[in-house]
Amino acid sequence: MGWRRGTLGAKLGFHDERVLSTMSESGRPLLAGLGIGPRIVVVFALVFSFMGSLSLLLMKNSLLPAFDSMERNFALVSSKRVISGFEEQMSAVSALNQDWAF
Repeated sequence: MGWRRGTLGAKLGFHDERVLSTMSESGRPLLAGLGIGPRIVVVFALVFSFMGSLSLLLMKNSLLPAFDSMERNFALVSSKRVISGFEEQMSAVSALNQDWAF
């Protein structure tokens, strides 16, 4: 990176504004020293990272709420079934042992 003078920032009174670029200190592009193999690996890693972050974002925003509601409904149905089973067992036990209660 280098210092660039005469830019809009210098005209507005901000002298020596640092400018980000894709060029290295020597003026060559950043990937100029790499062969075709490392360039492919870098591009693959960048695309893989982008696709991974995009899929995580989509899962968090669209799929996760749908699965949460499905799990909540399944848990409610299952708990009602378990409570119903306990109530049936309690009524069966109370019917068999009614004379022991007094």
